[in-house]
Formats: sequence, C-alpha cells, structure tokens
Amino acid sequence: RDAIAADVRENGIDPRSGALVQAYGYPVPDAALLTTPLLGFPVPVETLQATVDFIERHLRNGVFVHRYVGEDGLPGDEGAFLICSFWLVDALLFLNRGEEADALFRQLLEYGNDVGLFSEEFDRDNNELMGNFPQAFTHLGLIGAASHLELFQKHGAEGLRGTHADR
Repeated sequence: RDAIAADVRENGIDPRSGALVQAYGYPVPDAALLTTPLLGFPVPVETLQATVDFIERHLRNGVFVHRYVGEDGLPGDEGAFLICSFWLVDALLFLNRGEEADALFRQLLEYGNDVGLFSEEFDRDNNELMGNFPQAFTHLGLIGAASHLELFQKHGAEGLRGTHADR
C-alpha cells in the first residue's frame, strides 16, 4: 500500500498544475479524482486543492461536472455526470470550503425532477435530465454529499476524516 501511494504521488501528479491526473503520462483531469479524500488516499492538501482547481477549470460548466473530456470510443456526446457534481461538493468540504459546497449542493437539488429524482447525466444544452433514470449512483452521491454537509456543519473538515464506520 505504501509503495503504491508513493508511486502515485511520484508519477500521478502533473508537475505543471500540481494536480492528480487520469493516468500516468496522461495529464488530463478526471472527476473520479474528486473521490480521493473520501477514499482516504494520502495526498497533501495542496495536491487536492490543485486537483479540484484543475477539474473545475476543465470539466465544470456551471453546477455541472463532466467525468472527463476526450475520445472514449463510445458514440455520441455525453452530458455532465451528476454524481461528479456531488463528488465536487464532497471535495470542497474536505478543503474546508463549506459555504461553497453548501451553495453548490442546494443548486444541484433544483435539477431533480418533480419528485426529486435524478438521472445519470444532465444535458446542459437542452436543460434536461438524460441517461439512465432514476440513477442509483447519482442518488448515492446526493445522499453522501448531504451526509458530509451535516458532518461538516457539526465538526468541520476534520469530521470527514476516516470511514463511515469510524464516525
């Protein structure tokens, strides 16, 4: 475990941006990297901050976050993956940016349907939910972000450390 973590810190951080990257030698952002603190992966807070900044710069469009950009071998265009936007809420909380995280969370809730359900993706061009509906992963991200917001409000960023079982 320690050897892998050291290798990722050595080879998985873009020297220009200071951000974690999608793959070694491929310095592009991937919103899945927003889960780094949730997984307890040991990176300096500066690396997490740079990663969030990198993802926001390249993958965020308003409240929506795309998973990644570029060719993936699948036909058609994809919308923003809603779980990625909820992952951003989590990452902001870990960076002690609670007001920003809370505002983003509240804005995201406005995009659910009339009974508060979400799809897999959101098509910003047509302002509509798209993809699998309802999407369990999106709702898992929503529930996780809501839980993390509550923990943050009670205990600050330190209250998010460890696993759910630890809390």
